[in-house]
Amino acid sequence: MSKTQFKVNVSFVLLLSVILLFTSCATSSSTSVKAEKGGSINRSIDNTAPNLKKSIYVQEFSTEMSANNSAAYAKAAQDTIVNMLQASGKFLVFDTASGNTYTQYKLIGSVNSVASKTTGGSFMGLSSQSTSVEASVTIRLVDTETNQVIFAEEGQGTSKNTSAGLNVMGISVQSSGYDPNSLEIKAIEAAIDSLINNIIEKCNENPWQSNVIVDNGLMYIFGGESIGIKAGSSFDIYKRGSKITNPLTGEATELPGEKVGEVVVEKTYPGNTPENEISVIKIKSGSFDIQNPNDYVIREQY
Repeated sequence: MSKTQFKVNVSFVLLLSVILLFTSCATSSSTSVKAEKGGSINRSIDNTAPNLKKSIYVQEFSTEMSANNSAAYAKAAQDTIVNMLQASGKFLVFDTASGNTYTQYKLIGSVNSVASKTTGGSFMGLSSQSTSVEASVTIRLVDTETNQVIFAEEGQGTSKNTSAGLNVMGISVQSSGYDPNSLEIKAIEAAIDSLINNIIEKCNENPWQSNVIVDNGLMYIFGGESIGIKAGSSFDIYKRGSKITNPLTGEATELPGEKVGEVVVEKTYPGNTPENEISVIKIKSGSFDIQNPNDYVIREQY
């Protein structure tokens, strides 16, 4: 082997070594996610609050964006908040229209914006690129008994991906990159995450309640052991208040009801799912017109 060939081979080996070294160090790709406020379910925010799970219907999220993925953004936002509410262990969550009939709360949401920005540069063969996505989500929490919006807030979240690469003597090595759609979904998830604790706290301000169903002379409420109801549990009976039309919205609003008695749980019946459980109740004290059960609501004793 000639000295020239040896020098070429040594140079080639050194070049490969440099490339491999920089590949392990410079072709990295990392993703970070940040909720602008709040963040992650705080399971200790209400240690003194009752344990009965409240029912909530999460309506399909809307979006005014014209982006091709706008429908996917709305679906991701709805799925995220459903999963977070279920993970909190404090709710029976419904995400289909049939759940809108008897739930205590309804959650209406909208994905306002999803915007991305990419920056980067190169120097002496080294390159870097950073992509950040910011998402904005608005939610409204509605008390289905009064049809009033009791909580509304906008949440913001950010996700960021940073990658690097190397280009030496025409040989280019880049990091594997990322899925931009995934980065956008992560920003939406972070925006929802910034709101979840406030939603839970607001729902805990009101007592659990259920409509009354009468069948063959027996009185039933929705819910059983899965949400904390047991045989012997006592609840208050409230007669619903009158409904008036809100001149500001044109919608019917129910006035506060009046306590008229108490009931006690005789027996609980398991269902295929916690959402299908029911309990039999009987009058403990006070009055109840069994011919007009829709005039009443059963509430947790606070």
